Amino acid sequence: MEQVIGRLQAALASATNEVTYEAPKEFHPVGQLLSNRRKRDAEDGKSHTTARRLAALFAGVCPKTPALIKAYGKRASDIATQATKKISPSHFNSIFSQYTGVDATSMWAAATSSQDAEGGAIHVHLLACMLASVWEPPEAISIWAEIVEQRRLEIALEVDRGGSVPFATAVAANQAEIPRQQLAEWDASARAWLEVANSVKEKEQKKLGLILPNIETSMGPLPNTYPNVKSAWAKAVATMGNLVSGIPQEVSDGPAIIGLSAWHLYPDMHVFGRRNVEIHMKDDLIPPGGILTLGCSPSNTTSKSGITWSLSLAKLKFYGSPVQATTSLQGDSSRLTVDQFRLVLLGCVLRTWNMAPTDDATNVSELRIDFHSVRPWYGCMALLEKAAKAYLSHDDIDTETFVNLGRNRPIFGPLTPGGTLNYGCGDARWLDPDLVKPVGVQVGEEEVDDEMTDVGDSDTSSMSDRDSELGGGLPTSIVTPLGVQFDFYFGDPDLACVFLPAKTLSKVPVARFLAGDITWALGCSMQYNVESITEPDRFNDPMLAWLSKLNYGLSCLGSLTDPVISIRTLDRSIESSKWAKDWDLYEIESTNAGKGKHAGTTAREFVSKSSAMPVNHRFSVLAYFLSGCDIGHSEIHDTANCVSVGNSIYVPNELLRDPLQSRAGPRDIVRILGNIGQPGLVIFSSVKEPMIASTDDGAWRVVSKMASFDGRPEDLFGSTSMHLGFTAWERSMDMADSHGKQDVQFTKMESVISIRDSGTWVGDVDVMAAMRSPHIYSLSRQPPCHHKPGEPMTLPLKSIGNWDELRECQSGLAVVRAHGNWLARLVDFSIATVSTKLEWWRRR
Repeated sequence: MEQVIGRLQAALASATNEVTYEAPKEFHPVGQLLSNRRKRDAEDGKSHTTARRLAALFAGVCPKTPALIKAYGKRASDIATQATKKISPSHFNSIFSQYTGVDATSMWAAATSSQDAEGGAIHVHLLACMLASVWEPPEAISIWAEIVEQRRLEIALEVDRGGSVPFATAVAANQAEIPRQQLAEWDASARAWLEVANSVKEKEQKKLGLILPNIETSMGPLPNTYPNVKSAWAKAVATMGNLVSGIPQEVSDGPAIIGLSAWHLYPDMHVFGRRNVEIHMKDDLIPPGGILTLGCSPSNTTSKSGITWSLSLAKLKFYGSPVQATTSLQGDSSRLTVDQFRLVLLGCVLRTWNMAPTDDATNVSELRIDFHSVRPWYGCMALLEKAAKAYLSHDDIDTETFVNLGRNRPIFGPLTPGGTLNYGCGDARWLDPDLVKPVGVQVGEEEVDDEMTDVGDSDTSSMSDRDSELGGGLPTSIVTPLGVQFDFYFGDPDLACVFLPAKTLSKVPVARFLAGDITWALGCSMQYNVESITEPDRFNDPMLAWLSKLNYGLSCLGSLTDPVISIRTLDRSIESSKWAKDWDLYEIESTNAGKGKHAGTTAREFVSKSSAMPVNHRFSVLAYFLSGCDIGHSEIHDTANCVSVGNSIYVPNELLRDPLQSRAGPRDIVRILGNIGQPGLVIFSSVKEPMIASTDDGAWRVVSKMASFDGRPEDLFGSTSMHLGFTAWERSMDMADSHGKQDVQFTKMESVISIRDSGTWVGDVDVMAAMRSPHIYSLSRQPPCHHKPGEPMTLPLKSIGNWDELRECQSGLAVVRAHGNWLARLVDFSIATVSTKLEWWRRR
């Protein structure tokens, strides 16, 4: 009898994991837009199994909400359609075709795992979106692992008590635990979908973010992870289900706001918080009666604006007590574009030079002139010149926001925690931290909130203070190493004051100092900031070195216009990053080789040739700015061909165009909408020695039958295709904060680019290695021909129209017939460099 029950349970478990249902009709456009690979995974692969098991395990936790399922399906279909329209056709025809497009794998897996329109599995997908919208991947995966474990325990206890538990739920709880890797992939798919949806609904998300500063609330008082998450999930689903049904809702905590943000459904809102605000979202999927009233009661407020979610994560690390983690939904974008990042750098510089925020417009206007004057000599100064131009040409809140962001990140800028870097008084760059402290540096128990600009004599190189001091800790006199004494003249020691040479102090009347004089003097000092770091004796200036590194880093990002720079990179200094140290090594090597004399010149020489930067250099910087993954270029193989993270694939443009364009035109990094389905950031490189299919024993006969080229442009390789695959080799890489954590967020993998002709494998190639082959020559532009079209050619050229001819032809001149087919030309080009027998390909 026990054996029969065991077999029955096994059969039911198999059915639980494998049954595929018809997705609700609202989701059909999503399924139609998925690549074949993603659709197979969602309907028959691991993603489908994960969706089925989670749906069975959490059955009954959320109320039935058919209206929410319909509205979400319509919104998801609209988002997927809009995002797909923006994808370049060349991306769909490239080797990345099966990985290109919207990653809605977890959504389609959920949609095809629900037996009815009430969508229990879709509710699980909605939870994945909630968690991914506010938690970082390691934390979100840990939450999934914990709630799955606790849910199984809860069901087991209920069964032991003789409670009523659906049989499918009991079977799901009795199965082996869901592998953590599958939970990571489930989270990664939801996270990739959010990136796409947030981009398409950028306007609505930005409008929603405007109310968050008026909110101070939490996700609920429950301290333990499982009951907290389950309660928040159920509340969000129930509230949004009522709203899309036209039923007004009133809440005082955060689940509904996180839900509507993660699911991209936007009801009109009345917010009662710091200010009473009415937000009209005008979402056509929300009936007129679906109004959300959010009232923040004092018991739910927190010390910071936004919606705060605090959990105790027991599954985050392999060892130790549960980690207390807190996150919040604050409406700020987590990534910056290169243009926005330049404004952040400008804010860092303005803070370092102690320029008051209230005078930013005036200061930047004058600085732009100075930056422009030195730009031809120092490429790195172009960073600030571009930022100043953008700041002055955009009179809006966003521009000011990014500049202020730089002011508020002193660790990122060229400023030591001790406050020792200062450019306000000529040569006196290194001042005693007790003499001048930049904004925000702690002095005892007080924080300096006011701006201080120091005005000094350009002949002094350092200063020391006498014993006597003014109130607030400033000295009444200072003495240079040459013995020149400066005494306090007038001013406020806590704001700004003037020191004059002691010998002339009695001869200068106060009446001669007018407000305009002081403004002019400060302006001259500000101008000196730029001029001083470009003088010949300032080649080792820290500011110039810092800007040179950043100029190099941004040049590695090429012409990427999407938000690629994680805001978290502003929380640490670039000086410790491996790519910045690589830059230092290059600087030393170029100096020793006589190619450069200082950081500015090196930056100009190297960055001006940014199109020639090796791919591993570019990927080293890209990985750092995308996810904080710190890896030197020497740790990335020179055959690296892709970085996959979130819903983006970053590839060299050589893989997406005709090889002649790649060898003649500029090289760059291109973003493709898609991913390879792995969590975290993945860098993959080609196999070391690609294999070529052996030739048929009778293939040699084709050479004697090869036709002569008749001069007509034709494509005889239309059935050729390239495919990206992976070997089983992979290595996880450590990150700065990854020690002890269970989940890997940075991986190196090995890829294989295969060539097929009408489905038959021809061989594998390494395109990036082919681009560097010394055996390939690009002919210079030839003068136009003078013969008439159709006139017989005098040059004996063979015509290559299939793979046997390509591989067997070893001598003479030949033409590969792949006119207008850039993919086939790229394939032929790559195969030719792999096969050592194709001596005719070597152009002398």
